[in-house]
Amino acid sequence: MKIVTDESTIIPEEFSEYVEIIPLRLTCGKRDYTGAGHNEILRAIEEGKYFKTGMPSPAIFLEVYRKYKNDKVISVHVSSKISGVINSAITASKMARKEGIDVVVVDSKSAGPACGIGIMRGIRYYESKKRTTIQKVAKVIAESAQKSYAVMAVPESHRLIKIRPIEGLKRFFKNPDYFVKFLRSRGGFPVLALIGEGIHIIEFAREKSKALEYMINFLKEKTKNKRISIMYFYSTEKRFIYDLEELIENDFEIKNKWIARMTPVTLSAVGRYAFGFSFYIDE
Repeated sequence: MKIVTDESTIIPEEFSEYVEIIPLRLTCGKRDYTGAGHNEILRAIEEGKYFKTGMPSPAIFLEVYRKYKNDKVISVHVSSKISGVINSAITASKMARKEGIDVVVVDSKSAGPACGIGIMRGIRYYESKKRTTIQKVAKVIAESAQKSYAVMAVPESHRLIKIRPIEGLKRFFKNPDYFVKFLRSRGGFPVLALIGEGIHIIEFAREKSKALEYMINFLKEKTKNKRISIMYFYSTEKRFIYDLEELIENDFEIKNKWIARMTPVTLSAVGRYAFGFSFYIDE
């Protein structure tokens, strides 16, 4: 089995045996950064550059599908309500089918780390079953992604204004609730939550400690102290999640834990100091 996903998905390297990540188009002015690594993106950020993202073409997807023509392929992508990436995957899958390559395309109805948790749970399900179908694995991925949440602190919030998928941040001054929160924080940075197919601003924080408080409160509200599987993620340095780990693991029952670094395209959107976690409630 091979799972194909796009670069907006956050997933630990330990799952790379199963996962192929297709780079999103990433540009800054006339320069193409598509497929660039973390270090190159980090240098560009430090030089004050801002990026624009774009969708991979169906031809790029088809080229990847052809690589795995002898495997069972599931192509999992960010919600169609957030990005049009899945349209390229669907078009390519139809082209692949004419060549005898069977591809199951999954709209995760989520994004980023929540999509990643869906994929990881799908892989674990596949490994636990000696006999299963690709359709059953795809169903586990979709259901798990849709039931996962994510929360993230973004200290370099000015970068979000430049990235298209988070349109809500551009319009927050038009939302009285967001505006009041922003004023109350005296110019703090946003703590964002991914709930289903929507990205929301929970609160604004001026200090990391306050951001951690908002993030933990969100976790408590959603889990009601039930057992969870969790993935911590960070943009540049793992140390950003240490305090978060300690707070969560002292108060919550953890079934599975993973740690992942954001992809270069996510780094380009949220900047150097972003960190957060995504979780799934294990019933």
